[in-house]
Amino acid sequence: MAATPQPDSGISKANRSTPLPLRFPSATRRARTFRLANKCCLGWPKLKKKAVEAEINLEMVIANDRNVPAQAEVVAKALTNWQIGEGERRILAVVGHYTSPVTCTALPSYSAADVVVISPTSTLTNLRQDCQDSQQVFFRTSSSSEVEADTFVRYIAEKSQIADPKVAIFYNPNEGFSRDLTEQFERLFQGKGTIVQKIDLSDQNFNLDQALSDASSANIFAVFPDGKTENRGSFDRALEVLKTADDGRLIVGSNTLYQNEVLGSIKNRRSLAGKFLLAVDWHPQCSAEAFTTAYQSEWIGGVNRLTALSYEAVQVLAAAFQEGVSSSPALKSRLRTISIQSDVFTRKQLSFDADGNRRDITNRVLATPASDMNRFVLLDGETCP
Repeated sequence: MAATPQPDSGISKANRSTPLPLRFPSATRRARTFRLANKCCLGWPKLKKKAVEAEINLEMVIANDRNVPAQAEVVAKALTNWQIGEGERRILAVVGHYTSPVTCTALPSYSAADVVVISPTSTLTNLRQDCQDSQQVFFRTSSSSEVEADTFVRYIAEKSQIADPKVAIFYNPNEGFSRDLTEQFERLFQGKGTIVQKIDLSDQNFNLDQALSDASSANIFAVFPDGKTENRGSFDRALEVLKTADDGRLIVGSNTLYQNEVLGSIKNRRSLAGKFLLAVDWHPQCSAEAFTTAYQSEWIGGVNRLTALSYEAVQVLAAAFQEGVSSSPALKSRLRTISIQSDVFTRKQLSFDADGNRRDITNRVLATPASDMNRFVLLDGETCP
């Protein structure tokens, strides 16, 4: 389903007659970014269906944060002060946002209003503490950047067969997620190799030839762009780096690169098979069969990590609503103890630790471009957790 955001606050209603308000932020500025937002929202028809079956009155709201922190703050303040219809109903929960800096900027407003936030994609380590979540309303269905970095470091140290790992990191030091992933990687990599160069992808004077020359002593590239927060400059420069990487060098990339857009823009992607690695929470090869089958029969397009973890955010809310939870404080309390079987994983529960982190995802699987088609597959030897 789709809704046209209003130009002032970026908010539109999906249903105007029911009393449990729920908000789905999206990030739409360009067509390619819209596809990301669309995947984030694919789970909410399922929630609406569950609500109808359980005779739960539920109202859903779609808001456009444009993947811009300042816009997200405006939307968050508008929503937390928004009285809906008779009885002064208020927003009960938020599913979102996409990038960590956007979530981080909006979170203080939600926390002050005691409105639950469940993000499928904001992976900033220590997000509650670093983003002024005094009421501890933030939860996530993804793992953190620390888990992502640890997956890379363990592969390099234990399986890469690179005797003397030398890493050049391409990242955006001015964006929270990219900086955090880099810091986690550096911390965990200590004693296991050398960081020979750190290159700023946000530099307006970025020169690809000079960057590659500066990184020439590295036998591993760590390409950690942001998720197009505010603009796609750093992301596009990361793609430039990937397009030139055809010399067999190992490349580890941030989860923001887990998009068909990336593979479609790289002509030499076959040479990257087994050499360009992403650490992902969920992969179709590890999916619960019923979820994949239902997705393919009901929705158009491929299912990926973003879709699956967004669906889980909806699933855990639906479970709480079916138990009769009808206020944000009660919802927050229930999420602290909830533990249900995930619909998208075969062997994982949906539950959260004391910091709102996903409890059951303690490591990620490695994916790599397929040599014969435009998609990511599990790296040879990887097994589903």
